[in-house]
Order: sequence, then C-alpha cells, then structure tokens
Amino acid sequence: MSTTRSSPCGQRSEAVAPQDRARAWPEDPDRFDEGGAAGRPKYGQVTCCWAQSKEEAKQTAWEIWPNAAVEGAASQELPYPEHFEQVAQVASADDLEGSMPLGPDPQPYLEQIEAFGDAGYTHVYLHSIGFDQRGFLDFAKRELLPNVS
Repeated sequence: MSTTRSSPCGQRSEAVAPQDRARAWPEDPDRFDEGGAAGRPKYGQVTCCWAQSKEEAKQTAWEIWPNAAVEGAASQELPYPEHFEQVAQVASADDLEGSMPLGPDPQPYLEQIEAFGDAGYTHVYLHSIGFDQRGFLDFAKRELLPNVS
C-alpha cells in the first residue's frame, strides 16, 4: 500500500509505503521554508491507535478510521465521505498493519516521531484513533514522552 502526500506548499511528494511516510517527506520542511515560512513551526502528524493489544487496536482503527487503509491519491482527493466508504470496502483491517502504530508497543510510535524530527519537523502531534483516550494518554505519558525531546 502506498500514498501520496502534499507538502505545506501544495507540492506533491512521491508515492510511498505507509511505514515510510514520515521518512519520505524530508524535502517538505525545506519547501515550507523556501515558500516564505522559514523559522515557523513545522508540524507532522502520527496517526495511531493505542489499545491493550495490537489486534484490538487494529480492529478499533478499522471500525473508526478505515480510510487509513485507502491508498494513493484517493486518500486525499475524494470529494465526499461516501467515496471514502466505497474505496474502503475493498480493504480490510489487516491493511492497516504497517500504516500506523497499533497497540501497546511504543517502538513504532517512537520511530515515526523520530522520523519527523530527523526530517526537520519542529513539532509532532499524535492523532489517536480510539475510544480509550485515557489509556492512550497514560501510555504516551509513560512510554513516549520520556523518550522524545
């Protein structure tokens, strides 16, 4: 599965595999600066789903955010929500594997956060998909925050 992303300046990045998304955007912070925004914060998003198990996280993410399995230009350019629903029908919960950190292992979260930092982003925010936001916040406080700067 791959996806195409746009930079803050509206230019497209090349299509990349989901597990490589953060690493594939190193040019975007530079384009952002070159577009007249030098010195401004650069934010990256890590979409994730925390749960007690990876399987539970995968099922929860699929239930709430199946469009994460939508690849290519369709992940960004479909005009209506029902179009995302139609495209997502050809995918499954297993397609989310590798597209985002899932479950209680902090390593995939930390790798994506680090990749954004290495690429020149100044801030990373975590887009937590799931019902157990308190559990996710406790996990982030315990496992993620102490390991990032």
